[in-house]
Amino acid sequence: FTTKKSAKRSDVWRKFLELRAAGKEPVLLDTAVLAGERSLIFVPDKRQENGQEKVRDSWVNPRIQPEEARAWVGFHTYDQGLEWMGIESRQTPRLPKSWGRFCSKVYEFEVATEDGAEFMAELESSARTDIAIGEVTSGITKQEYLEALASIKKALRNGETYQVNFAQELRADFSGDPFAFYAAMFNANPSAMCFLLKVAGMAKAMVANHGRFVVIRRSGFFHCEMV
Repeated sequence: FTTKKSAKRSDVWRKFLELRAAGKEPVLLDTAVLAGERSLIFVPDKRQENGQEKVRDSWVNPRIQPEEARAWVGFHTYDQGLEWMGIESRQTPRLPKSWGRFCSKVYEFEVATEDGAEFMAELESSARTDIAIGEVTSGITKQEYLEALASIKKALRNGETYQVNFAQELRADFSGDPFAFYAAMFNANPSAMCFLLKVAGMAKAMVANHGRFVVIRRSGFFHCEMV
C-alpha cells in the first residue's frame, strides 16, 4: 500500500497510464478534491495458469480466498439488486451483474490539486487521444417513456411510493482511447466517485457517481452510505 500526499490529478493519471502500458490492467477509482476522499489505483493480482499470466477475478473463481490478496475492488449492478429481490429485469445487461478483482498492490493519492485538463492538453501533444461517439439511442421508445412517467405519477398521487429513480439505458458506438473519454468526463464533471476498469472478456467500463455505497476502512469499520 503506497500513499502519496499533496498529489495532483496528473500524478494519479500518469501512474495509471504507466501501469496500463506495462500490462498491469489497473483499476482506477478517482475522487474529486472537493469530495474529501482519496483516489486509488488497484493493481490486479496475477498468477501463472497453464504457462500464462492471468488476472484473478474473484467472482469468476470463487475458490480464491480474500485473504490471499491484500485488497479487492468490484461492483454490484442494479440488475444484481433486482435479482436479489426476485424481480426480473426487462433489460439485458451488458456488464456482469457482479464483478470483483483481487489486488496485490494499491496506490493511494491524497489529491490537493486538480490539473486534469492541463495534463490531457499535454498528453494530446505526444499521444493520440481522439475519441468518437456515434448516435445515441434509447432502450425504450418515447411512448413507453411517457407511459412509465404516467404510471409513476399515479403511484405518487396514491401514496404507494414517495420517490422513483426512473432511468433508461442509452447506447452509442464508441471508438478511441477509453482513458481519454474518461478524463474528458471527469474534467467536465469531477464527481465524488469515478471508476475506470476493464472487465474480464469485455471492454472498458467507466462510472461517475456521487459516492460509494459500501466502504470498509483500514480499522475494519464497515460504513454504508445510502443514496
